[in-house]
Order: sequence, then C-alpha cells, then structure tokens
Amino acid sequence: MVGEKEEPFVDLCLEWLGCIRTGNPAQMTNLQSRARRLLAAERNVDDAVISLYLLNSHLHSEQLKGNGNTSEFIKLANITYFLSHFISGRIKQSKADSNGALRNYLKAEHVLTFIEDSCEKAKFYEAVAAAYKNLQEEIAANAYSKKHKEEAAKCIVVT
Repeated sequence: MVGEKEEPFVDLCLEWLGCIRTGNPAQMTNLQSRARRLLAAERNVDDAVISLYLLNSHLHSEQLKGNGNTSEFIKLANITYFLSHFISGRIKQSKADSNGALRNYLKAEHVLTFIEDSCEKAKFYEAVAAAYKNLQEEIAANAYSKKHKEEAAKCIVVT
C-alpha cells in the first residue's frame, strides 16, 4: 500500500536509537507505548523478542535516569541494532524474501556478542539456517544449524 511502512519494527528501533542518542524521556515514553502496541498486534513475535524489548526498555530507562554507565549504553545501542535487524529479517522471511532476510540477519550477527540469552541466539541461528536452506545453500545452512544446536543445548527454559 502507498504510504504504509513495510517494516514498522525497524523504523521504531531506528527512532528509538535516535531517542537514546538525544536522551529525550518524553520521546522514549511515546516510543515505548508504540512498541507495546506493535508487539501486541504482531503475531510472529515470540517471548524471546519481547524479553529483549523489555531488557532494552529497562536499560534505556536507567540511562535516561542517569543510572546507566557507558558500557550499558553501548550494550543498549547494540541490542537495539540486533533487535531491529533480527525482526526485520523475520518479517522478510515470513514474506518469502530469504535474500532480504539473510541481509538483515548478517547485519544482526555483527553484534550478536551483546546478546547473552542462549535461547535467543539459538532462535537467531535457526532463522539464519532456514534462510540459507531456502536459498539452497546447504553448507551455510548446516553450519548455522550446528550453531543453533550448540546454543539450544545451553538454553535453560524456566517453566
């Protein structure tokens, strides 16, 4: 549709990153509300993505209060970067655009070290493997499937 944004999560994350840089609490509150509505409306978002959003939100709130330090700020910016590209990749993959998904996933992979949750890393590697498999790149798909299994083995599920 004309004028409709294809990837609202990515746009939101980019606005959020701008908000982080300027330290604008009013803008942050507005973006948090928009993100919550978007998460509520998006059917493909799982608990791990929501937990990353909540971590991001918490770190940013602390930064705005002056309780954050530079390392937390760097972590927050990198989580935002990861989150925007991972979600964008998932959206593209759901629309059968494996090339577009892969481009986003590879950008997200650059900051994957900032993601501490093994379950989230496992889901990320699983998504990358699926994109490669859809492109019939079996060697890369197998390599990412192996990484997925390694991270999934470390994943602790709390019930």
